[in-house]
Amino acid sequence: MPESFEEAQCIINIAYAEFSTRKAEKKLADKRVIEAVHRMKLYTLQASKAKEGMEVAQMELGRARWAVRKGGFPVHTLLETR
Repeated sequence: MPESFEEAQCIINIAYAEFSTRKAEKKLADKRVIEAVHRMKLYTLQASKAKEGMEVAQMELGRARWAVRKGGFPVHTLLETR
């Protein structure tokens, strides 16, 4: 129990400061969640783009293997030497 008006005011100010700190921490945490969601969206887009590039590279690899076979070279032997 406070023994003076000044002491009571200090106790209230400390409690309010604590509340303000927790409120700021909550706001920061909320902003970090929003940032994480946007990063997830960005990484999902990048993964999708990488998958498209991988599919193109896989088709090019198939064409290269076909051309090598057509030239009479065994593809599996060439792959072992890389």
